[in-house]
Amino acid sequence: MTEIDGVVFWIDSNIIHCTISKECEGAIFEDDVAKIFASGIATLSKGRYLPLLIDLREVGNFEAFRLFTILSPPSLLDFSVLSTSFLVRSNTLRILLSMYCIATGNAFWNTLYSNPKVALDHSFGSFKKGCMDNQQVIGVWKR
Repeated sequence: MTEIDGVVFWIDSNIIHCTISKECEGAIFEDDVAKIFASGIATLSKGRYLPLLIDLREVGNFEAFRLFTILSPPSLLDFSVLSTSFLVRSNTLRILLSMYCIATGNAFWNTLYSNPKVALDHSFGSFKKGCMDNQQVIGVWKR
């Protein structure tokens, strides 16, 4: 487990989990978010492309919206992951973020979840698909 400025990263079942705590609400500035995520992911992944599950349930709706707009799509930031999923606290916020994605052309509307089990299933499915598609990229597939 790695904690950087109130953002906790850990790996479980070949998924990088990220929880942003309520204590860091308002303290994360846009310039620092990319550095925090790049550092946490690089430390844990050790060069492997793993799915990333970002849990935004502990922060308020405004902060969740702000972080989502910064972190999606992650290809614009300086870290590489297999896939990114977002876990939000309510269906209302999920719908609002989906509408934002449609309005801005952001393709991440289908990676927003309010149900933790569904979010984990999606992330694990991405990992399994990545293993089947390219064993070398994932780096953990055993024959």
